[in-house]
Amino acid sequence: MDQSIEIKKLLSQQAALAVFGSFAFHESDLNKILNEAARICAECLGVSHSKICMHRPAQDDLLIVAGCGWNDGVIGQVVSDANELSPQGRAFVTGEPVIIADIQAANNLKLPFFYMEHGIISTIDVLIQGYESGPFGVLEIDSTERHIYDEHDIIFLTGFANVLAEAVATAKRIRDLKAVIAQKNLLSQELHHRVRNNFAMIRSMIDLYMREEDDAVQSKAESILRRVDAIARLYDQLVGKDEVRHIDIAGYLASLCEKHGLISQAAGPKVTIALNTEEVKPDLDTVIAIGMVASELISNAYIHGFPERGGTVLVNLAAATKTAPARLTISDDGVGFVPDPASARHGLELVRRLMAKVDGTADLNSSPSGSTWTMDFTVAPGDGTAAIH
Repeated sequence: MDQSIEIKKLLSQQAALAVFGSFAFHESDLNKILNEAARICAECLGVSHSKICMHRPAQDDLLIVAGCGWNDGVIGQVVSDANELSPQGRAFVTGEPVIIADIQAANNLKLPFFYMEHGIISTIDVLIQGYESGPFGVLEIDSTERHIYDEHDIIFLTGFANVLAEAVATAKRIRDLKAVIAQKNLLSQELHHRVRNNFAMIRSMIDLYMREEDDAVQSKAESILRRVDAIARLYDQLVGKDEVRHIDIAGYLASLCEKHGLISQAAGPKVTIALNTEEVKPDLDTVIAIGMVASELISNAYIHGFPERGGTVLVNLAAATKTAPARLTISDDGVGFVPDPASARHGLELVRRLMAKVDGTADLNSSPSGSTWTMDFTVAPGDGTAAIH
């Protein structure tokens, strides 16, 4: 062969290998990868037929799973025993390339029937390596003319088979990973459904209990129900989130205000709420504490701060700075509040206990013109920035 033609052929094969490598590692459909490999190899060697055989360990045979140039009924149906009686079987068993210039003269081979049907004369087979369970199978090039394959053809097909082996392994890993993700998503949906049902059951039980008890017991039950709702709202915020170690508490506070019916009242004196938040992302334990505290204090402001007139409750969340922790302030312009040591209202003590649990503080400043609760808490560096919502 003319040297310039040989060089052009080699460059073409190298370019084809590079193109296939790029294609294969961006494609997760194994059938597409195998068929594209068969097509490129046939094209680069100037033949009309090629195929890829996959080893099936249970049957110990080689099934044609991809190829080009074949009539219907070959791909996906024809098999050969994984032994040295066929060209592909010999390549699989020995691990060495098998070159047959004239299959009619190969009396020691048991040839599949379709070779004669398609007029196949010359073949070359190379092993496609595998990983966990042995070799994947065999890549075979078939020609209807007597074809002399040289050393460069062997090198090209061997290199191609190696790239194909890695692509097959990658596709399998992606397929297995997708299966695991799909299973986890299914379990997550089931868990989500069960958790929602449990929250609904707890609410129903508390509602039923409240109907049968006196006002004092009902008041206590209502406070428990608020705390259950606070946890339920946080759960709704977490569902479908990839990042649950740190949560944007601003969205959670907005959900609490809106879904608890705290933005506006349906009856009684008109009390509105103003919500002003910066981006703060504390850890999950802190978010739970802040949510329960906010639910408790806003509810108390509505219930006790405005006995005869309307007003405003202001919720302000400020991000941490270099010199100050993050701060949640809940204030109202109601009648003010003076704690009674003899009172059975344990909600206010709960506020301080919750904040102390997350290394935070809770302070009350009250006067006849209103009350202000100030809660300071820490966040990890970089978890709170002053981005106004």
